[in-house]
Amino acid sequence: MNGDRHLSWEEFDGRAARLATALESAGVGPGANVGLLTWNCPEYLEAAYAAFKLASTPVNLNFRYGPEELAYVLQYADVRALVFHGSLGPVVTQAVRHLARRPALIQVDDGSPAVPGSDRFENLVSQSERRPRCRLRGDDVFMVCTGGTTGRPKAVLWRHRDLAAWLAFLTYEAAGLSLPPDARSAAHLAADARAAGLSPVTLAACPLVHGTAFFFSIAALVLGGSVVLLTERSFRPGEMWSAVVAEGVTQLVLVGDAMARPAVDALDQEASAGRPCDLTSLARVFSSGLVWSARAKVDMGRHCRATMIDMLGSSEGGPFAMDVVGPGEPSATGRFRLTERGAVLAPNGSPVGVGQVGRLAIVEPLPIGYHKDPAATAATFPIYGGRRYAVPGDLARLEEGGTVMLLGRGSTCINTGGEKVYPDEVEEALRTDPAVADCVVVGVEDPRWGEVVTAVVALVPGGNANEDTLRAAVRQRLAAYKVPKRVVVVPHIVRKLAGKPDYQWARAVSTLETEWPVPL
Repeated sequence: MNGDRHLSWEEFDGRAARLATALESAGVGPGANVGLLTWNCPEYLEAAYAAFKLASTPVNLNFRYGPEELAYVLQYADVRALVFHGSLGPVVTQAVRHLARRPALIQVDDGSPAVPGSDRFENLVSQSERRPRCRLRGDDVFMVCTGGTTGRPKAVLWRHRDLAAWLAFLTYEAAGLSLPPDARSAAHLAADARAAGLSPVTLAACPLVHGTAFFFSIAALVLGGSVVLLTERSFRPGEMWSAVVAEGVTQLVLVGDAMARPAVDALDQEASAGRPCDLTSLARVFSSGLVWSARAKVDMGRHCRATMIDMLGSSEGGPFAMDVVGPGEPSATGRFRLTERGAVLAPNGSPVGVGQVGRLAIVEPLPIGYHKDPAATAATFPIYGGRRYAVPGDLARLEEGGTVMLLGRGSTCINTGGEKVYPDEVEEALRTDPAVADCVVVGVEDPRWGEVVTAVVALVPGGNANEDTLRAAVRQRLAAYKVPKRVVVVPHIVRKLAGKPDYQWARAVSTLETEWPVPL
């Protein structure tokens, strides 16, 4: 469901099967990768399932990438075919010029000019025969791109059977159903659930390029449910709530306060105008990827009777811990209960005691590891006591009763609105301005976005720069969400003895806790 566009299961499967034929003709086969560079639309899911039908893997590509970033990921992920929205054509055109091997280009029409050498998505679907069904294997590999420690994306590799087991909570447990033992049983369960009215109607308000939205959409389809996609290319709470009411959405997926706060504001405005939204269909609201405050949960609870499920997870596994809040029940910001597979580990791999800080971890099912990066795989998926864990790096304090207090990523990674931003790449972009002598980039706490990217900059003597020119220097090289929302100029940058940035000092400067800052 996408605005006025509604596809039945038969139509969806048929379109994906015909696209699979076209992809196969373009050289896509088992083990090949299909890049998806679109906003939320049915074509994204159709292309993903077309790839699945070929035992190939869809690769999520961020539509905010600039040409250089996109070219890097296309090459790193060995993308054989690229499905993209026409409005992203200029970025695609520039990106493929950097590649030794140009992928097959498939353009989703949105009224933009055709990219030379590309095929129209609809033409391929309408002109291709439906590919016959074939038996797939649990060892087929799925790839999901996530942020890397240098700002360059990493791709996490999952076997399908492990991914299915990992998604069991989203698919079955959240709906109060038992995990089926095999694929045939899962198909029967989906048919029975649909007949009984238990199949979910899921609306993921976040982009499908994020694992959260894509995985919840897969979970809904596996259970014979429906997926609702928003038509706007930026988050509009009014559109979301209208879709919830019109389509009878039962599961809503948000990304923390970045979406929850404006969503509640929209509900308050409608109620004040005498037009309260009828949210009786809404049974569950999920959030992952960003802090969802207790206040935002309470405020949303004034408008619906949904159970709110706040999950700590990652592309490397999860959920590590959850906060499940029923209607009218209390909650606490940043506090979660460990799942059966979750743990908080000390550096040597042993469980921490109550009151101690460690790294969140989880046991199988787990990914194979990272694409083309055995060192990162060994570091993130260590073996302790004969068991393999995923330990992405989030720090937490273990509290009484198995609850944990999330303390944040144990690195300098900035999480702004669910997007990962790494200071090094932003600093590098800032330094392309000749007026910049030195700089440090930090994340500063923000009630809506979790953190906002903030640059502390020292200029060369006589340097001529202002906030607009410095932000433009970053925007020319990086995606828009990586551009600092605030720039602070200082006489010089304070560094530690080894030359490393003093991030504590930089955050103090950027939050007006010293005498130095002079906002540009």
